[in-house]
Amino acid sequence: MDVRQVPMVDVAALIAFPNDVEVDAALRAKDGDPRKIVEEIGAAANEWGFFYIANHGLSEQEMAKFQKAMRSFFDLPRTLFTVRLKRGPTYTINIGDMVQVWSNDQFVAPLHRVLANGGADRFSAPFFYNPSYKAQVEPIVMKPGDVANYRQLSWGEFRLRRYQGNVTDKGKEIQIGDFKVRGPIDVANS
Repeated sequence: MDVRQVPMVDVAALIAFPNDVEVDAALRAKDGDPRKIVEEIGAAANEWGFFYIANHGLSEQEMAKFQKAMRSFFDLPRTLFTVRLKRGPTYTINIGDMVQVWSNDQFVAPLHRVLANGGADRFSAPFFYNPSYKAQVEPIVMKPGDVANYRQLSWGEFRLRRYQGNVTDKGKEIQIGDFKVRGPIDVANS
């Protein structure tokens, strides 16, 4: 993996399956394209915390239509990029707080570093794939002999407290590091 550029993962072989049962069966195999894709995603998530996906099934026209809809709806801030990161047609995938907890810090949520710039439009249409608000979240991907770095937490409580601290300004914005019981707290999540 080229550490100088944000990783791009071609997911065509993974999305070619007609249903989740076949995807699951393919992923259980020791080798093959789907397994390699998962390994690439794991490496990108581990090294970077986010990545691009290509051959995701959306046409350039669909992506353009989506971006046009965003442009008409949002008055977006400008962004400064010192290196052109676009590898079109791709989407950027960020590793979030819950993946950090579930993986016991194997995958770490990146620090948000968007800078305002008057020179170019930036489009952001986040899609959050989250557990149920009733879910109790704790590390589930641990090596034998490892100890959990996080205590169990309620996803609903986490979201409510983050909202209260961030949006309503009713206290400290909670971070995933607030649930850490072992190991260093990384700056992005403290």
